[in-house]
Amino acid sequence: MAYTKFKISELTPHLGAIITDLNLETATYDAILVSELKEALKDYQLLLVKGKTLKPEHQVRFTQVFGGLETFPFRPTQLPKHPEVFRLSTDVQQGYTNVGFYWHQDGSFRERPTALSAFHLVKIPKTGGDTLFANAYEAYKKIPKHLKPIAHKLKTVHEGNILHDLVIEHPVTGKKALYLNMGLVRSLTGFEKEEEAQVTELIGSFQTILDHPEVMYRHKYAEGDLMVSDNYSVFHQATETDPNQERTLHRTTVEGTLTLNRKI
Repeated sequence: MAYTKFKISELTPHLGAIITDLNLETATYDAILVSELKEALKDYQLLLVKGKTLKPEHQVRFTQVFGGLETFPFRPTQLPKHPEVFRLSTDVQQGYTNVGFYWHQDGSFRERPTALSAFHLVKIPKTGGDTLFANAYEAYKKIPKHLKPIAHKLKTVHEGNILHDLVIEHPVTGKKALYLNMGLVRSLTGFEKEEEAQVTELIGSFQTILDHPEVMYRHKYAEGDLMVSDNYSVFHQATETDPNQERTLHRTTVEGTLTLNRKI
């Protein structure tokens, strides 16, 4: 596709694209721009939009391009005028702390899981605080051939008694993807007792697969970076930050429209 509203280039050979020449403070989200952004997300899965530090309203307006936004209950560290913005921080006075230090996709506890997550650091630490991303299509491909049949059978039970397939078909591309929250899964189902050894082997392979250099990308934030992640095809994971350095992140998320999960 030829992009006319912004410049786009490859982020890595296996995941992501960099978008430049798009001012999110002044952008007019006409039909062409909206179409091009959605096409870029479909093709590249992860978008790094380069710019300058965003006000919450500009991040909200951009994320709305991709669908209705999830909102969050008010608490003192949240922004009263922007319930769509979820704040995470190393400072307990600024946001939720100690969140997401494991491979996951947001909202897997929902019956209709989060479709997209956008991350913007408003306070960048001098060291640390990177975010890891992993291509869920490539992760699926790297499941050992002899374990693919059991992977297709397995379902994960998440917090909130939500059940979903370990391998999903992306609602837009139709590609197979690994779908998993390594912090919220409570148990596995869908296999026979004689398959337990295979299940154990499969589970043991996930960390290695997601950490593989042909699957994973590590992003070190620069001022103004906005990371936009297709939640059905990309994992992410927080990394450690010196607790004496403030790292504050604004996350906006798009509501899922597809029931990948069901309650049990």
